[in-house]
Formats: sequence, C-alpha cells, structure tokens
Amino acid sequence: MANSERSFPDRNQKVTTLVAAAAGFNPTYAPLDLLMSISTVTAKNTACEALNSSVATAITNWYGPVQNRIAQVALIKARSTAILSYLKPNPVWKYTFGHAKQIADIIRNVRPPRRTTLPADPTTPAAVAARQRGAQSFADIQQNWKSLVNLVIALPGYAPPAANAPLQAANLTALLTTITSLNSSIPTLEQAIATLRAQRYDAYFGIDGLKTKFDGMKLAIKGQYTPPSTQWTQVKGMTW
Repeated sequence: MANSERSFPDRNQKVTTLVAAAAGFNPTYAPLDLLMSISTVTAKNTACEALNSSVATAITNWYGPVQNRIAQVALIKARSTAILSYLKPNPVWKYTFGHAKQIADIIRNVRPPRRTTLPADPTTPAAVAARQRGAQSFADIQQNWKSLVNLVIALPGYAPPAANAPLQAANLTALLTTITSLNSSIPTLEQAIATLRAQRYDAYFGIDGLKTKFDGMKLAIKGQYTPPSTQWTQVKGMTW
C-alpha cells in the first residue's frame, strides 16, 4: 500500500480490527511479550492517529497561503501589464517605459509551479529540489516586482487617479509586502509538514512502530492459540 494520506488511517483501521478480534478471544488473549498486549498496541495506534491529525492540520495551514500566493502572483502579473499601459502614453516617461517593460516582461514570463498538493514524501531529494526551484521562481517574481514598484513610484509626477487606484504607490507596495510575507512563511509551513511526516513514518514503520505491533500481535495470537485454532483462522488473513 502506497504511503498516501489516506493509507495511514486505513492502517489504523486494520490495527483496530485486529485488536477487536483479540479482545473477543476465549481464552483471553495473553501474549508472552507484553509489548504486543492489547493496551500497548492500542496506545501506539492512538498515537499514530494523533500524528495523522497533526499532519492534516499542518497541510491545512499550508494550503491557504499557497493558494493565496498563486493568486498574488496572478495579480502581480496583471498589475505589471497595467503599469505599462499607464506609463506608455506619457512622453515624460518615454525612456523609463523601456526599462519598466523589461522588468515587467521578466515577471510575466516566470512560471512557478502551480502544484497545490504536497508530494507523498516531501523529504526525498527530488521533492526537496522541486520545492526549492518553485521557491526560487516566487522569489524571482518578488524581487522583480520590487524593482518595478521602486522604479515607477520614483517617477516624477507618478500619481494615478482614483480610477487607477490599484496602481497607486500604496497599493503597489502593499502587494509587494504580501508576496514577501508569503514567500517567507510558506517554506516554514512546508518544513513543518516534512518534519511531522517523518515523525509519523517512524511511528508507523520504525523499530517499535505500528507495523511491528501489528505483525507481532498476529504472531502472538498464532503462538498462543496455534495454527489450527479458530482464533488464528480469524486473524491470519488480515494484512497490513
């Protein structure tokens, strides 16, 4: 079973089913290894479920800013085009227009990834590299937008009227502040997800992980009741 977000709760359910079967056995299930007892296996299963909730919360916290950043980039590209349209008719800004267009063209041609779901394992080298490339693309847009904003608001007489309020200096600067904040916060949110997923993987597949508990409990049942028993027959087909 692939380690998708849905696969982890599925494994919790498998453990819950195994534990429920063992709890109903007569004579009472009593493993020689207390690490495979009903209470210990249940506690590990509960801890893994808590980690699932933590990962889900971290992904939710990440998803909103990622969507917002995509929207802000679209807005920055649109504003870049609008700035050129505003500058071009004014002969006073004739020479500045060429420089502004160069920067705007760079902004509009940068295409950062639009993925809004994390890879299954964000700690793999390929996933980290992809995330870094995406972060660099957004950083490039931020830096070039900053250059464009600084260029135009420093122009003599640059004062768009209310009809062009989005192009006013305060609004251009606010957009720069927003993309800067998002670029700063998202990597931290992604790292939080990666850290929690690593902890969860260890909780499920580590030396004393949930898989070890599941397999060990089955072996304990087999050893206590022996293969011909109805108890073993009941659980032997359960798979991780």
